[in-house]
Amino acid sequence: MNKSRYYPLHYAAMNNQLVKCVKILVEFGAHINGFMSISTEKLTALMLASKIEAHVRFKRTPLIHACMYENAHIVSHLLRMGTNANVFDSSMNTALHYAIAYGWYFCVRLLFEADTNLNCANCWQTICLRVDFSKGHHGICDYLLTEYQADINLKTDDGLTLVIITVDVEISASSLQQLEYVVVKHKADYTSHDGKTLLHDFAMNFDNNNLIQTLISLFDTNELKTMDQMIDNQGRNSFHYCASRF
Repeated sequence: MNKSRYYPLHYAAMNNQLVKCVKILVEFGAHINGFMSISTEKLTALMLASKIEAHVRFKRTPLIHACMYENAHIVSHLLRMGTNANVFDSSMNTALHYAIAYGWYFCVRLLFEADTNLNCANCWQTICLRVDFSKGHHGICDYLLTEYQADINLKTDDGLTLVIITVDVEISASSLQQLEYVVVKHKADYTSHDGKTLLHDFAMNFDNNNLIQTLISLFDTNELKTMDQMIDNQGRNSFHYCASRF
């Protein structure tokens, strides 16, 4: 091994000389599973030869492509070979982002068995749970929240949670279903980064009949009373905002 932590077998793999050199190197005790330095992602000679970390268009690796096309057996094989489970492309989307976005449950399971990072965010500050949620893959959402204790209240760099992101979009049957899923089923926090609740939003937009119906359907009277007493970071409750409209 030299100063760069390259073994002779690494050089043989990089120069496509495996057929000629492997037998000789192994006969003389070559370290078959020797890793390169951490800065080069700890690659073995086999990983170099098979190019399992090779980047193609948009810096996507074989693992990312396998996760995109539901090739769970290939995902399993690549992970056993030691490929980086947290690899990401040019948009910072990880293999897990793709597996979740397409709804490939078994690929998701394999990645978690390889200790992938659930809370990685892409260039748009979108974490895997939010991708899953926006795609409506509630089965995988339940799996992440129950088996891996995913944080349903994890905030973006702008302080936004799943609830607030959902409220900010146009009210529709789909967004109402998503809101009910996170608030009612999984008890998500409905306060924003500035301390506002859904009732604050209602008071500021009380002419939106869809929002009124959403609040009525999601919460009972006691919960609404509790929200009515909550003040935001400016020291205002929902009544203050409602009164300011007149």
